[in-house]
Amino acid sequence: MALKRAVRRLRRKVARQERAIRLRVEMLELLEQLEHPPLLAPLPEVPTPVTDLIVAELEAMPPPLTQEEIEEIRALPMPDPLEEIEHRLGLSTTPPSQRTSAP
Repeated sequence: MALKRAVRRLRRKVARQERAIRLRVEMLELLEQLEHPPLLAPLPEVPTPVTDLIVAELEAMPPPLTQEEIEEIRALPMPDPLEEIEHRLGLSTTPPSQRTSAP
């Protein structure tokens, strides 16, 4: 009986010691990670700033319409929007009028 108690006591001591060793190893690994953190990945190349892209797009745009050009456009006949929509959707079998198909 006393022998069984002694064996159980020794097994518990061994289990406690193994748990303490595991905890120490884990603590050492964590300390190692704190002392030597993983290196950050290199940052990607910085893209062109948005302002440079906007400036490039603005330079590529055509100049604004002059007052004479605006008046010319206003003088053109207004196409019939319903006729234009029906023609584009294929709902109409008749060809569009010259006013609608004109550029």
